[in-house]
Amino acid sequence: MLEISELESISAFWDWVSYIALLLAFIGALIEFIVNQTPLIKSPWWKSKIEKTSAWIVLVTLGVGLIASWKLSTINAQIIAILNKETATAQKDAAEARERVAKAEEGTAIALKKAKEAEMQALKFEASIASSNARAEEAKQLAEREKLERLKLEAQVAPRRLNVEQQKAITASFKGFNGRTVRLATYQFDVDAGLLATQVKPALQQAGILVEDNISRVFLIGGFAVGIHIAGPTAEQDLVKALTESLMRDGKLAAYNRGTTQPPGVVSADKVTVLIGPKPLSEAK
Repeated sequence: MLEISELESISAFWDWVSYIALLLAFIGALIEFIVNQTPLIKSPWWKSKIEKTSAWIVLVTLGVGLIASWKLSTINAQIIAILNKETATAQKDAAEARERVAKAEEGTAIALKKAKEAEMQALKFEASIASSNARAEEAKQLAEREKLERLKLEAQVAPRRLNVEQQKAITASFKGFNGRTVRLATYQFDVDAGLLATQVKPALQQAGILVEDNISRVFLIGGFAVGIHIAGPTAEQDLVKALTESLMRDGKLAAYNRGTTQPPGVVSADKVTVLIGPKPLSEAK
């Protein structure tokens, strides 16, 4: 079995690997954001190439990060096991030392001297126990912090998706709007929003709502709407309100009621529009 110093050295290595992987994943996500949401890259061919490359960077670095996290968890578990073993041994030695002290006190002055020495040894064992407990607690806190940071990153980069129960709940929310029309739109090159829209669409259609498909058809230069924005004519505000509340309540999504003001990129205001923009960084699935 490896010594604690060797395990700590290996743990430091994987800790660096984890942080570097998280940094590269962030850079990949940032590149994809810049390509999709800014006019810096105008060529569709280059946008496609860069988008695919950044997606691979995020995928690979997240995989490396997960491996590093698993390695760190394994190493921390080994360190804790060694420290627990050392603690048990120290406790046993301390108990034996105290027993020798008790026997020495019944003897002569020489025995008392030995008892004093044994007592000092017992104090050393107790100090070792305290040190081992402190190191074990530090290792546990390190593992918890690493897990928390990994979960935060996964929540930020995780795509927005609706599970079956959420889709059913959204459908159930619109049974009273049968025959009404909704324009469902996303910005061009926003893959996450486009995939989410393909889940929202059948949920609305199953409730009898007519869906005008504008997925990946909104082209915009300049500012854009982050999150899901719903707007429509004055006569359709009941549907606007219902859509906003259902997507927030049932879909657990960041949705905003814009009233009659259409979101950026949507020109026509003749019908209710649901524009699914990029995922807000603060939104957690």
